[in-house]
Amino acid sequence: MVFFEYKILFSDRDAEKEEVLRRLSVDHDSENFEKDFCSMIARVNKGMKNLGRDGNSILAQIHHAIPGELSIVMACDNTSNCGNDCMDVVCRYLERNYAVEVTGTTEVTEIDAGTYSDRLEKGSDDDFIARWRNSDLQIDYFNNNDFHLEEMIPKKKLLTKDEALERAMQLMGDRSLVEEIERIYSPDNRKGFFGIPVHYKLSVSCRDAAKGIIELLVGALMSNGRLIGSRVNYMSDITESCFNDRDVDKIFKYGEGTVLALEMAGDDDEHGSYASSYQRVMDYYEKLILRYQMRMLMIFVDLSEKEGFGGAMVSRMAEHIDIVGIHEGCGGKEEAVKYFMCRAERDGETADEKKARALFSARKQYTAGEVDEKYSAWVRDGLKERIYRAYKECSTVSVDKSVAVSEPYQELQNMIGLDGIKKVVDEIIDTAAVRKIRSRMGLDNTDTSLHMIFTGNPGSAKTTVARLVAQILKKEGILQSGHLIECGRAELVGKYVGWTAKNVSRYFRMAKDGVLFIDEAYSLVDDSRSFGDEAINTIVQEMENHRNDTVVIFAGYPDKMEEFLSRNEGLRSRIAFHLNFPDYDMDELYEIMKLMVRNRGLKLGEGTEQVCREILENACRTSDFGNGRYVRNLLDKAQMCQSHRIVRDYKGKKIGRSMIKTLMPEDFRSDEIGPKKSEPKRIGFRV
Repeated sequence: MVFFEYKILFSDRDAEKEEVLRRLSVDHDSENFEKDFCSMIARVNKGMKNLGRDGNSILAQIHHAIPGELSIVMACDNTSNCGNDCMDVVCRYLERNYAVEVTGTTEVTEIDAGTYSDRLEKGSDDDFIARWRNSDLQIDYFNNNDFHLEEMIPKKKLLTKDEALERAMQLMGDRSLVEEIERIYSPDNRKGFFGIPVHYKLSVSCRDAAKGIIELLVGALMSNGRLIGSRVNYMSDITESCFNDRDVDKIFKYGEGTVLALEMAGDDDEHGSYASSYQRVMDYYEKLILRYQMRMLMIFVDLSEKEGFGGAMVSRMAEHIDIVGIHEGCGGKEEAVKYFMCRAERDGETADEKKARALFSARKQYTAGEVDEKYSAWVRDGLKERIYRAYKECSTVSVDKSVAVSEPYQELQNMIGLDGIKKVVDEIIDTAAVRKIRSRMGLDNTDTSLHMIFTGNPGSAKTTVARLVAQILKKEGILQSGHLIECGRAELVGKYVGWTAKNVSRYFRMAKDGVLFIDEAYSLVDDSRSFGDEAINTIVQEMENHRNDTVVIFAGYPDKMEEFLSRNEGLRSRIAFHLNFPDYDMDELYEIMKLMVRNRGLKLGEGTEQVCREILENACRTSDFGNGRYVRNLLDKAQMCQSHRIVRDYKGKKIGRSMIKTLMPEDFRSDEIGPKKSEPKRIGFRV
């Protein structure tokens, strides 16, 4: 569905007496001129609701009118030449059904769905459109809480090949982008819209970089007739509840012939496993994409700063549709300055090239995303520098707060304990660095397996470390993507013969270029030696097939994992690193507690430390106490006790801020808090 607006200029033609009623004019001397004029336009609109042509639907409506001039919006469904051709259909309809002569038209302009809806609402308010409530198309999907939708229409839609290549250079385009521009303009292609042959995956650092590449691709495709309309629906902040959604169905339905960009970062930086939490989302979008793949261009946007479910989604879709990968470009200082100046010119900003150069003096290389970030900061600061100058020297409120660590390597280093784990990660990084040096020297490299096994009790941070390892391997260029796909026996072992191998292969495809985390891997070992063994054997084969593009991490209890490793002769030999996660001791648990308390905006009152240490020391003597998970539960219960204490002791009295933020010793002395009596814990994990 493509939306347009334009104006038609007309005059009454000489008419026989019986044609007077078909004129589009009302006597100015009439007492009810305004009402009669609106009623007349409303009758015209009623007849133009469906002006189908050659099997295509054209919904044209007059949203504003004055004598001799009609302002029209129209929605064209599946029409390859829908702009001027559809306007001609409307003009002929008016001349055929009314005693008018079309004397001129303005240029047909493509508009987005939101503008189209607004025009109709305004026409309804002015009584030009009878009882308009978006009932014909129901374009009411802009305020959905499960996703954010932004519509984009490129400013310059038609580009020559040289202009497109120059624009790619201005965007600091990667070679992958230049190669796709060459393919789009290749003389081997037929011009026109016959379907969508390939879709795109954009690997970029930020949203602005993605939008710049999308605008260029759409302009190039429109210039070659490869799209019906240039409208781009950019969906982001997709929540894990965004499935079976009528609004999403409408976006796909009304997006035929145009572009849908899916930013797959999700809505939460701290999702533990996007594979499980977004499984229903991916299933839902997969069905819609397969249904509309030939009539709508899909652009999958993968943000390196926030992986989300992108890797898993693209791996699934690559089985069914052809996807061309395009990466964010980079360049030196000169390229960065040119891109910066290009952004300013495109946005109508006046930038001083000398000052722009000063922004790019720190490093030799910049990515397009980094230039976009500097440009956004320059625009923001410019409000005070160039426009609202009274605020230039104004002091502003500063907030003293700890900044969350975003770099995965530093986040791992800041975790409590885990010294052995950190050492092994350093070894992996150093090995990769040496391999890069050998490659530059032209020396042979031996493929090194990076598959790992994590052993440890619950709450010892195995899943957290696996997520960080995936991101670190991406940052170091060892893996193309840093996404983590988590699964267990329930996801891998099928109910019937033949299902298990397919399930395992599917999860390896989802994890391609990232990490496959198989939790409680020992559960694949079963007495029946049937489906569980089939899963293990298939895993071994897939580990070999994906040796260079996927890292597998097995996790589970130390004693049970030994039986798992002995189940298949080839399994143990393919695992390069064995990382043992020891139980935390009392001091480490207390450090974890202090960190959690600080992150929650709380503090420990006088005498609380001693109480907490006693509880944690007792916990360390019990078996399977939960490690870090135990500390989190302990703190949750303490906050509940604190709430009960405050309400009980201060009911009807003023409660201060400090009181709310402080946990006291009695909050940890509830009968429900503390370790339950158990058999003494078997001591291990310590050398």
